[in-house]
Amino acid sequence: MRTIGHIDHPSNKITVLEHNNKITLQIESGLLSQSFAFRDGSPVSDFAAVQKFCTPDFLAKVDQRFLEMNQDYFNQISQGIEEKFPEII
Repeated sequence: MRTIGHIDHPSNKITVLEHNNKITLQIESGLLSQSFAFRDGSPVSDFAAVQKFCTPDFLAKVDQRFLEMNQDYFNQISQGIEEKFPEII
């Protein structure tokens, strides 16, 4: 898999990858990641097409999904987990 480009975004890292004529759009925010794969024959077949695919509306939905994912992550990790501090003598 090779990187064919990056798309500028104020808060997310957006990378476009290519492997065996298949395109993957990877969007990262902190510890979270969303990936969108485009198969052979898809209208999204190169970097320019991915740039057109990443409309402001689409990226706003991705950001909303990250907010939901982040909330789920912290809710899950905080349930039943007691902080353990080393005993100081």
